[in-house]
Amino acid sequence: MVIHSEGPGLGFLIIISVLLAISTVAIILRIWARLEIRSFGTDDWLMVLGYVSSLLLFCCIADYISISYGVGAHADRLTEYQIEQAKKWFLIAGLAYAAATAPVKASICVLILRVTPQRRFRWILYSVIATSTLGSFIRVVTYLARCQPLEAAWNPSKGKCGSPSILTKVTYFFGAVCIITDWICAILPAFVIWSIQLSRKAKIYISVMLAMGVLASIATIIRMRYLLAYQDPKDYVYGITPIAIWSEIECCIGIVAGSLATMRPLLHYLGIRNISCNDHPTTPRTSNVNRQYTLHETRTSVSRITSSYRYTPEQKKSTIEEGAYDGANQHYILPITMPLQIVVENGYEVTVEDSAPSKRFDPQRSAV
Repeated sequence: MVIHSEGPGLGFLIIISVLLAISTVAIILRIWARLEIRSFGTDDWLMVLGYVSSLLLFCCIADYISISYGVGAHADRLTEYQIEQAKKWFLIAGLAYAAATAPVKASICVLILRVTPQRRFRWILYSVIATSTLGSFIRVVTYLARCQPLEAAWNPSKGKCGSPSILTKVTYFFGAVCIITDWICAILPAFVIWSIQLSRKAKIYISVMLAMGVLASIATIIRMRYLLAYQDPKDYVYGITPIAIWSEIECCIGIVAGSLATMRPLLHYLGIRNISCNDHPTTPRTSNVNRQYTLHETRTSVSRITSSYRYTPEQKKSTIEEGAYDGANQHYILPITMPLQIVVENGYEVTVEDSAPSKRFDPQRSAV
């Protein structure tokens, strides 16, 4: 691989290598955490899809090859063939980036949907998924349809292309969609998470992790400053480098933020309990629940039955099914199978009121 050190190509290579390493670690830990609690769901598959399309294709293949052909170097230092190949692989990277945005955003929305009972919030999240998918679709179609045939995008002698301003305008539109959806995914969890029964530490942790999406929108805003490079045919491969760098940063932030929000079970498994749901829950933990029922019979008798339930989570013999709550606290942010023993102690106090004097029965002596 030939890197032109005088331009930003070397810096571009270092940045995407670091981002690839960070995103890979985040996605591996996410998969480990979800498999550990046996709760690998749709949001995880979507994030893996976004990782594969944005990192493995966008970084490892397209960007690395485009750098090797001269992205980041001035045109006067490259041959015509190098410029054509650099444009070709940058276009492929742009397609992979546009295609990856939708599954990453959808993964974050599906994660929030799993703990969102309010219908209005669910519709907002569905709208974010639809808008992100539509934005990605429009950008991909624009990339593919602007030049006929597609080869003319990197070799003008092969056909005709529409005005470069078309690509710039569509990219501005796509950037606006990314910014709006990033802010919705960052702000909405604060309303959703704080309405469910979790400890304050858990709520803060999850909200902060998802709020990292704001950083992705900042990367998008910075990238939009450089979009005019699409209209510079003289030094195209040099001017597009900042666009590629900030696109990479945006993808990495989305993958890392969406993955960190799911790692609380992993931290609990590793023994890091300072953010456990059981620390200072917003709803007091109930270790004994007393329920009293009054039954009126046809004769003037009244029976009172008191049942006492004691929860002992340290003993793992029976199991509460998915979505259950442990002492009014959901042990994890997502529904899982939580081993929990329930010991039931029943005591009966029966009082019979009749024409005869009242009689009280001792439950230990009676055959009830």
